[in-house]
Amino acid sequence: MIKWGLNNLGYDYEIAAIIGPQSSGKSTILNNAFGTNFAVMDPRERGRTTNGIWLSRDKTHNLLIMDVEGSDSGSRLDDQSFERKAAMFALACSRLLIVNMLEDQVGLYNGGNLGLLRIVFEEHIAMYGKLDKRQVERVYHRPKFLFLIQRLSGRTPLASLSRTVISGLDTVWDSIEKPEEIQDQRLQEYFTFHFESLPDFLHASEQYNSEVNSLRKRFVDKQSSDYLLKDADPNAISADGLDLYMQTIWGALRTNENLNLPGQHELLAQAMCERILTSLLEKYRPKFDAQSAILNEGKVIDDLGSLLRGWKSEILVLYDEEARRYLQSANTEKRYTLVDSCHSEAYKLFTSQLRNLRNSILASFDVVLEDAASKEDSEFDAITSEAKNRHEDAFALVATTTAIEDANWDWQDAFKELNSDLSHRIRASNKERKATEPLTASKDEWVESDKLIASKATLYRDGMLVVEVKVDNYDPFHGLRGRVLIVVRDKDGNAIGVTNELRSSTACGTFDPFCSSDRSDWFTLRFPRSVGRRAAVMDIYQRDGGSLGNVLKKFLEVAKIVVAVRA
Repeated sequence: MIKWGLNNLGYDYEIAAIIGPQSSGKSTILNNAFGTNFAVMDPRERGRTTNGIWLSRDKTHNLLIMDVEGSDSGSRLDDQSFERKAAMFALACSRLLIVNMLEDQVGLYNGGNLGLLRIVFEEHIAMYGKLDKRQVERVYHRPKFLFLIQRLSGRTPLASLSRTVISGLDTVWDSIEKPEEIQDQRLQEYFTFHFESLPDFLHASEQYNSEVNSLRKRFVDKQSSDYLLKDADPNAISADGLDLYMQTIWGALRTNENLNLPGQHELLAQAMCERILTSLLEKYRPKFDAQSAILNEGKVIDDLGSLLRGWKSEILVLYDEEARRYLQSANTEKRYTLVDSCHSEAYKLFTSQLRNLRNSILASFDVVLEDAASKEDSEFDAITSEAKNRHEDAFALVATTTAIEDANWDWQDAFKELNSDLSHRIRASNKERKATEPLTASKDEWVESDKLIASKATLYRDGMLVVEVKVDNYDPFHGLRGRVLIVVRDKDGNAIGVTNELRSSTACGTFDPFCSSDRSDWFTLRFPRSVGRRAAVMDIYQRDGGSLGNVLKKFLEVAKIVVAVRA
């Protein structure tokens, strides 16, 4: 389809096929009528020219022409089933089937293609015989046949030849075993027949060309009263799905499966709608991924809901434009799948948005609690209650405006979790602000086998930190230079305060007569009141000489840590 520029035509194209005996001039007719370039027989030799089934396009119109290998050929003695398969393929894939025959073969069983047409009728009954007349009209448009009779003598009128053909077809129809539902129905209720004749190509070439041009108009001139393809086919195949449809039909015929055209239409519609669905999701995936990257940075996206609803609407509009070409049941089923897929992609962003929003609200609420901690009880209660309601309203607003209306996303659990977190923070903050007992920590550590540092830290709730550092040196020759660092953590284990390195006086070796080998130093520092109030535990780091700078640097990289200052 792409080769001929038909892939995007939708239903704006037609397809016709031709069957008939070998060497009856089928390819010649097609080439002259439609400007195709099918191989034709060398008049000096007799034998098969067209092998298999070939497809070409009309020279000016969106009309596909199928040239089917001739029937009743001696070269197919080893594969008699191919004629049946080829005829059924041509009927299943085309809007009109041209049956080419010679004038002197009309009325004969093989020469008149009656044996082949009998198979076509039987297959058709197997597919649609149990449908009543109204259902047949609705589910499957009656196949059209154009019997193209090549005149040899020209003495028998076309009307007479037509009656002979119809009589033979009626005889075949009556002899076919049919379901009880259609025993009394006529052949013409299931098929539409047209007739046309052409003069002999070799002996009346000028008249032949004139009548071939007239024949062509019946296929391409939609304004003509003789236009053959007037009625819309309710089961037409969109051009972009024709290749897949043909592959499926031939696959069934090649493996001798019974054709089920309604089923094939359903399968094709499902496959093509699935292809459209997948293509649209891939097209919009970068948009979803871009927003996901922003959310992974912890940000809250303004108007995310508008973006999600807009993308969903765009995707469904594009889907409806393309999928309307296919069977409604499959179209609708895949549309539901597409909606679910859109909701699934959007829900990932929705949950990330709520996660980031919750973290942002908790951080903002912690600032409120810190500011309110020094207030009187009544003012503390008023401030925290108002802030809690305000932050919960903000969460509900973003959740509501981000959600897609018909997706039925439940964000109430996330809201309840936020409510619980805020309430817990208020209780914990209230407990901390009322706490009066100072926090203490101590550590006795042999920093060398004969060098002892014993530190004791007391942190008062107003932020005052008092540290006593005692050093005892039992080394006879080397001094002890105590280095101490205090880290304050909250109840969650987060570092919220750190001191600079505290340096004690040097304790000399025991053989040094000029200074003491044991020392005791006191350090008084101050943290903000909030650190003293929130403190739950203190870590003490100690060493002999050198520096604790690497330890201090690690904690200084914590975003909100506070460094104590000398009191």
